Amino acid sequence: MTSTVAIAEAAPPTGLSADEAARRLAAEGPNTVGIERGRHWAGILAAQFHSPLVLVLVAAAAISHLLGERVETGVILALVAVNVAAAPAALAGSG
Repeated sequence: MTSTVAIAEAAPPTGLSADEAARRLAAEGPNTVGIERGRHWAGILAAQFHSPLVLVLVAAAAISHLLGERVETGVILALVAVNVAAAPAALAGSG
């Protein structure tokens, strides 16, 4: 099994030499953790319409509308609206 020290090519307890540290800093940049920005709410909202469930419901609403079923169309669109509205809130709370 290869140790972390061997992989990093360092010598414990002294670690990297100053020259090696400077070379790695120049080549790789500083050893920092980046801050990832969250997705914009509009992007999350738009992504909801890529869901197969939402697409099926929208298609069902369109068919119901063409058949003159106004109540069913309204109920289906209400379900779509609840799904689309609730998903961004659920995603925001999960991170």
